[in-house]
Amino acid sequence: MVAIIGGLNRIRDLINTDVDKGILGTATNLEERDDLALGSEVAVTEMSLTSATTSKFLEKTYTLSPTIGNGNTYTEYGVKNDASNTFWSRITFTGVPKTIDARFTIKTRWIVRERNR
Repeated sequence: MVAIIGGLNRIRDLINTDVDKGILGTATNLEERDDLALGSEVAVTEMSLTSATTSKFLEKTYTLSPTIGNGNTYTEYGVKNDASNTFWSRITFTGVPKTIDARFTIKTRWIVRERNR
């Protein structure tokens, strides 16, 4: 059996509908598969995501304007469903200070494909 493109695109669309917010945090603990949230969310950085799709591909873009969230050093980012507060992913990174001079743009990409047989 093979997964047809229409089915793979349906999975892409379900992810696209469910993942609607991005948020930054300041915790430094490494991400784990059983994480349920960021280690230390900064609430003012929670933003709606924009979407771009092509066949079997989804890209969500997070943008934080220069006027929001200044004075923190961000070390983690996650995407989630706002209504259920269910996180889909979390990543940690070397600290990036946020100042009035900085606009943050983060892209999260999904490629939906059938596992190789």
